[in-house]
Amino acid sequence: MTIAITGSGSGIGAATAAALRAAGHDIIGIDLRNADITVDLTDAAARAAAVEAVLERSGGTLDGLILCAGVGPQVPDPNLVVEINYRATVALLDALLPALSKGENPAAVVVSSVASTHLKWEDNPIAKGAEAEAFAQAGDYAGSYAYAASKNAVTVA
Repeated sequence: MTIAITGSGSGIGAATAAALRAAGHDIIGIDLRNADITVDLTDAAARAAAVEAVLERSGGTLDGLILCAGVGPQVPDPNLVVEINYRATVALLDALLPALSKGENPAAVVVSSVASTHLKWEDNPIAKGAEAEAFAQAGDYAGSYAYAASKNAVTVA
């Protein structure tokens, strides 16, 4: 099985990649560093290049996709949190879905967080397109708010 994993350079993504490699799967790791495909997921053009690299390496077919890349609430820029945790996740899932649909018994996993339950989708500033205002009002808690909002968004997207 060929499985692409974002966030494979550290943490949960690295542990998942190692376990799946040990089980005999072909893993395509995607991360900012320490990966088969190194990419800054905050950059839309770089994400597109990463998708092309995954498609080339996989022959256009994926059996699995694990979207694990993410940053936590300690990141000082809430927009960066949303870009990585939400926008990059959705962009890669959308772009790689055709390759995934060609796989044998394909599966996709998006790693979220219990923080996703801290707000309702209808109250999520991402859903409303009001992130800048909401994060500005959150002050010192903008990172935590962005983290919860981004994880909530990927559970609904």
